[in-house]
Amino acid sequence: MRDERPIVSQVDGRLEARWPGDRPGTGIASDFSTVAIGGRSALARMPLVRACGVTLAREGASLVDATAGLGYDSYVLSRAGFAVTAFERHPAVASVLADGLRRAGNPFVLREGDAIDALSALQPDVVYLDPMFPPKRRASALPPKEMQIVRALVGDDLDLERLFAVACAASPRVVVKRPAHADPLRAGGAEPSSSIEGKLARFDVYLTRR
Repeated sequence: MRDERPIVSQVDGRLEARWPGDRPGTGIASDFSTVAIGGRSALARMPLVRACGVTLAREGASLVDATAGLGYDSYVLSRAGFAVTAFERHPAVASVLADGLRRAGNPFVLREGDAIDALSALQPDVVYLDPMFPPKRRASALPPKEMQIVRALVGDDLDLERLFAVACAASPRVVVKRPAHADPLRAGGAEPSSSIEGKLARFDVYLTRR
């Protein structure tokens, strides 16, 4: 992983984050026009939407994406029917996401700040967590540029267990995105009620009130 800190600047009408020294226009941006998701039936088959609840999506249930990043999962969930409020606490990442939202017509609500401070008051139907993936136990190829740059900006999620505990207390359904090589979150003795496998990751579902 590179030791440099990414920079954020306006290039060709959009905000992008890139490595210092890289040519403008080669960085990462929040661009929802690149997301090909099809209609409602295609959305309902996506592992992410199935984990968060297809029926809940059809009902327009409230969902908090507590770790929004560049917002692609929030966008998919909002297109599926959820009323999404996304939180991003790193100012640089939040500014890139806000720029992408503006260009896409604001398909969901973005709040810059820490979801931990807001979840108890919001009491959403679903909380979705996509924390920084833990490194693999064995060396492997570098992650994509997007993941490298976001990690370089925000660092590791050192308060993940606290966020997970607050989410479980605030919502009856918590969904955590995990890489296949990582164990489920088990803070406070919680165990996934089910898991849905995707192509690149797994979605662990915690039903907190039965």
